[in-house]
Amino acid sequence: MASRKVISISTDEPTHTAVEQLQDDRDCSKSEAAEAALSVGLDRMGYGRGAGTPAGRLVDVAAVGVFHVGATLVLLSLLGSVSLLFAGVGALFGSLGLTVVSRVVIPRLEPDLSNKLPSIEVQ
Repeated sequence: MASRKVISISTDEPTHTAVEQLQDDRDCSKSEAAEAALSVGLDRMGYGRGAGTPAGRLVDVAAVGVFHVGATLVLLSLLGSVSLLFAGVGALFGSLGLTVVSRVVIPRLEPDLSNKLPSIEVQ
């Protein structure tokens, strides 16, 4: 087990109430509830261990969209021109490239990337 260190904070009333509600919902101590919230928040900001940062989620959504475009073009090529097949395969490779960027490049640029792009924060 990793060594544990103490952090002491003061919060406003709404944050304190939210931590108490999390404590009740998860049936854990207030310290464990605050630790869980802090961990999720740090991950989301790019300082933690997770990959769920705003920049990463944005690129993931773009990769899924480009994949759907590529799959649609490949399916349409069955009814029409071979040029749609080439465009579809190109879009599928683009989706693969975006996925690689999301999984490999963005984690190396965090937390600086998410800190520079606060306007893409999605709730």
